Amino acid sequence: MSWAVMIAASAAAITAAGGGIRTGRRQVVHVKGKAEPIEVFEVLSD
Repeated sequence: MSWAVMIAASAAAITAAGGGIRTGRRQVVHVKGKAEPIEVFEVLSD
């Protein structure tokens, strides 16, 4: 069985996690309740 799942994390979460996180696509998104858009990254697995 194969699953196609994408995990996304904010730039702040990637920075807080430290090194070793591989990221893919980057996108700026507007989030409900936030005044400014945030930068979001696709998290890649090995």
